[in-house]
Amino acid sequence: MDRAVLSASVTIALMALASALMPSVQAKENPSQLLDAGLRLADQQSDPARKSCLPQPEGRWRWLSFDGNRVVEAAILDEIDGFAKTANTSGGLGGPLVIVNDPGDFDQSVGDKPIPGSLRAVVEARARNGTAAWIVFDLPPNTKITLKRSLGIPSNMTIDGTCSGVTIDGPLKVPLFYIHNQRNVLIYGLSFRKTDYLPNPEADSCIRLNGLVDAVAVLHNNLERCGDGVIDITTSYGQPLPDSARITVAYNRISDHDKVMLFGTFTCSLNSGSKCDESDLVRNRKMTPTLSLTLAGNLFIRTTQRHPRVYGPVFAHVVNNVVAYIEYGTFVSNGARALIEDNVYLPLRARTPPIAVWTTTSEGAMRMDWDVLGFIRVRNNPRIAGEIIDQIEPEMVPQPPYDLQIVPIHSMPTERAIGCIAARAGIHGGAKWNQQLCFSP
Repeated sequence: MDRAVLSASVTIALMALASALMPSVQAKENPSQLLDAGLRLADQQSDPARKSCLPQPEGRWRWLSFDGNRVVEAAILDEIDGFAKTANTSGGLGGPLVIVNDPGDFDQSVGDKPIPGSLRAVVEARARNGTAAWIVFDLPPNTKITLKRSLGIPSNMTIDGTCSGVTIDGPLKVPLFYIHNQRNVLIYGLSFRKTDYLPNPEADSCIRLNGLVDAVAVLHNNLERCGDGVIDITTSYGQPLPDSARITVAYNRISDHDKVMLFGTFTCSLNSGSKCDESDLVRNRKMTPTLSLTLAGNLFIRTTQRHPRVYGPVFAHVVNNVVAYIEYGTFVSNGARALIEDNVYLPLRARTPPIAVWTTTSEGAMRMDWDVLGFIRVRNNPRIAGEIIDQIEPEMVPQPPYDLQIVPIHSMPTERAIGCIAARAGIHGGAKWNQQLCFSP
């Protein structure tokens, strides 16, 4: 046989073998069908104690330990990973257990009288006296708390919805939970949505972080139909940047929403800080990111865009998420840095070719007149349907300053990878990775 022909035959054989070993071999399968199959696997494997919140002999607050009325240990703190863990986020640990037992809300600005035992009453009381608190709910299952206006969350607070079934909703144009210039906050185990959802630029988020924030963890929540954003983490134009903002958003189930998450700074030179040019890129190259996000183990279902949108002098570690998207996955711009590893991006009704991870210079990039490029390092993200997963100047992207148990998404069938993430995501998700789905051979 001619040597060139032999070489070509060997090359083709090796390529075929590599294709057989990679999850991207499933590119011809329907992404919606893969998603449904993965969700079914999760339903079959989820932790039954967490999923049903069955009564336990240890009592109602069985995940907490007390010294008198003070919360001194909490099992859910063990689930804080990533940047929030490096900040020693503990929420209201050490403070008293405070129980919400009234689903009402009030707005004193329009003459409403305070409602004792309501979520607003207990949160605002702790904000006034500046003390830590661990807030839980003693309400009938599936109770809805409709906020009349935004609820500011103070420092050193946990809002713990474990096994409560509580949903927080409210008007389209206000953020439901607003964390502004606060630190050491944990939001856990709640459902969020807006009463009158429409994709609307005048709307606001379900959870909004702004300003000099640090040590914030948002874990195991269900969020859907939230207004403009689901969770937005930003600094405002003309305001100082935090010295270090360390945030973890993990193990949440986010669905049926348009613009999911902003993570960035309005620090550019044009149009009140929102429009960047090459001079801003030069400056941001030299800056050390001051906002850092771990986005891990989240399940995004039928969401359109911004998973997240990362911009300005920030760093995002996006790992072990399932992103079943409609328009695009993750967009990085304006000198932001992002490490994207072991995620599943599923284009449900996306453009051709689908765009999963991209910046302004990527192949097939949408026109973004107000943005310049960002820096992306990608690792082990399988291409399910031939989508674009771009990498640009990866040497500009640092390694996170922590160890994290990463599920090897790239080495398993796609439906099993989806099931693994889904089994841990949301209010009924497991407290640990499901060993059979995530790590068994």
